[in-house]
Amino acid sequence: MYAVFCYIKKNYLMFCFVCGILLGIVYFWDLSNKYVEQLETYSLYYSNKFLNLETMNLNLLFDVFFRRIKEMVFVYLIGYTSFKNVFNCGYCCFLGFCNCIYIYMATVNYGLMGIVVYFFSVFPQCLILIPLTIYVVKNGGNIKGLKKTGTVAIMIVALCILETIIEVEICYNLFALIIKYLYNG
Repeated sequence: MYAVFCYIKKNYLMFCFVCGILLGIVYFWDLSNKYVEQLETYSLYYSNKFLNLETMNLNLLFDVFFRRIKEMVFVYLIGYTSFKNVFNCGYCCFLGFCNCIYIYMATVNYGLMGIVVYFFSVFPQCLILIPLTIYVVKNGGNIKGLKKTGTVAIMIVALCILETIIEVEICYNLFALIIKYLYNG
């Protein structure tokens, strides 16, 4: 038991992420009887919107970028406060809950193929987003000196730009291809 406690203490952010996923499962297990038809993210209406989406829509690109950069800057700045560990646990739990939402909605609307829809609609961006989020959560507030902080800020902005382009250009197009396959398959 002590070994399990030490492992959780060492990897508390992963533990919080898994707790968020479990909370999402319990929440949607209860919710599924009441509101399944109101789930929108992977619904047929939303999927049809993706099929008509222009490639590299600048409004979408800027919207995704500003949402992502606000989130990363906020998490980074929280690292300078005394309650960063509590916030980071809550943030990782929130990320797990959000991922559970997307997996649940995809599987409700597409069955087992929903797992493939989920995977290809988020995986390419997660190659950048997961390491960036881990870095920001673990190192927020730990960087000392103006030069290092400036370098870190430029790196965070550059990775947010790269992640945004991947999300808008690659992930949305992969999602559209999968949806076309599901409709015509």
